[in-house]
Amino acid sequence: MKAAGYIELERRQKNYMNHFWSAAGIEIEGEGSEAVRQGIHFNLFHKNMYFPYDEECQIHSMDDRFMMRKPWDESKIPEEKRAWLYENYHPLFIMRHRMSKQADAILGMYLHSNLFTEDKKKPKRT
Repeated sequence: MKAAGYIELERRQKNYMNHFWSAAGIEIEGEGSEAVRQGIHFNLFHKNMYFPYDEECQIHSMDDRFMMRKPWDESKIPEEKRAWLYENYHPLFIMRHRMSKQADAILGMYLHSNLFTEDKKKPKRT
């Protein structure tokens, strides 16, 4: 049942993106047109990225539902499995928990640095 759910989500995402690109109305012809089209697609994708911010926790979360997910009890992760979570746990298991990959957040803040104040970019010391 879970596999069918993933397949349906993937199908819906592909349909959404196909509609998005066709509605963008991009038609480029000539030498190098594929590279130009891909560059424009990347820029449109880039402009549609979203960075939710949780005021209470003062963090940029992975998505709108991130803070509703079950917290991952780090004390239950054996020391030998901490360094390579994605090799030791299935990605869907990780995504069902409130676990964020720091590299994703940093890359997003770098690519869209104009959307973040200098204060938001500074690490919080506790």
